[in-house]
Amino acid sequence: EKHLRAYGTIYADGRLPVLQTLAKEYAVATHWFCSLPSSTTPNRMFAHAGSSRGATGQGAFYTRVEDRMIFDKLDPKAWRVYFHDIPHLWLTGDAWAQSFCGQFHHIASFEHAVRTDTLPAYSFIEPQHILPPWSSQHPSAGVSHGEKLIARVYNTLVSNPGVFEKSMLLVVYDEHGGFPDHVIPPGHRGWNSEHPDILHDVLPPDDVYGEPHGHDDAYMFTTLGPRVPAVIVSPWIERGTVIGWKAKDEARRATFDHTSILATVGRMTGAWVDSARARAATSLEIAINRESPRTDWLPRIGFRDEDYSRDGSAEPLPSATASASCDGVAGDLCEAFREMHGEATPEEVVAHFQKLVKP
Repeated sequence: EKHLRAYGTIYADGRLPVLQTLAKEYAVATHWFCSLPSSTTPNRMFAHAGSSRGATGQGAFYTRVEDRMIFDKLDPKAWRVYFHDIPHLWLTGDAWAQSFCGQFHHIASFEHAVRTDTLPAYSFIEPQHILPPWSSQHPSAGVSHGEKLIARVYNTLVSNPGVFEKSMLLVVYDEHGGFPDHVIPPGHRGWNSEHPDILHDVLPPDDVYGEPHGHDDAYMFTTLGPRVPAVIVSPWIERGTVIGWKAKDEARRATFDHTSILATVGRMTGAWVDSARARAATSLEIAINRESPRTDWLPRIGFRDEDYSRDGSAEPLPSATASASCDGVAGDLCEAFREMHGEATPEEVVAHFQKLVKP
């Protein structure tokens, strides 16, 4: 439990009952860091491509990593993006999204794929970003709908034991939300002074340095950003597994960043992005610590709105009366749409994307 508290200046044990229950039932990675000390978009680029091609802040489009993402490297039949309204991945642009329209599926299709055992090798699930109820857990939108989404995904997976037994679910956050943390990320001065036995080289992903303006001029991408919560779920993981610098098992005293996702997909499928960081990253295989799958997994995780009514920041938003949002991540999507197509309401942005990928 102390590892769960170490994440949160805000959410003590019991205040995120879904995520915290899964952390206790399966594995928590206590030293998963942002790929760079920055915001949502460049960190998501690292999760998809192992590089942001010089981007260090918001406002960058994924077009700079087009043809370099794991989605470009995998066989199209081997991946799917499940979305609610519009995925953040749309920042790659209309042409790219439309060229892979068969790989974009509404979240309801995830349940059908699990039921029929037709999940692809790699599934990327995006929360609801623009239209309420928002489930990205971005600040100002509360966390309850995100918890409900995590519970929905978990309950769907375990509803088909044959699928769950060959699956690994990762719940992770692209960045830390601006909250302080006492752990110094690798690459910064003194980062392992308290853990001299922990070694981790932060490799620059390519020869593109930070954008030539402001304090990021010529940034070398040799430092990680703050820690983020990361929970790994699989029946091949013992209950209460902790992976990180203080793990009891020395083999699991590991460091992760978002390129660990790409390392895992690479080890699993043989498809690799062109990124030295991704090729050297710690794979999630390190979480597997059983010779056979558990049979005592949690058969269902409950979700109750009233569990989140005890504090204002986590209180469910009134989805029936809430307006569509252009703040936070939604603001990035709306602003990108304005640059590409001109003014539009959030509802029109969503309708545009869904028309692009409609079968």
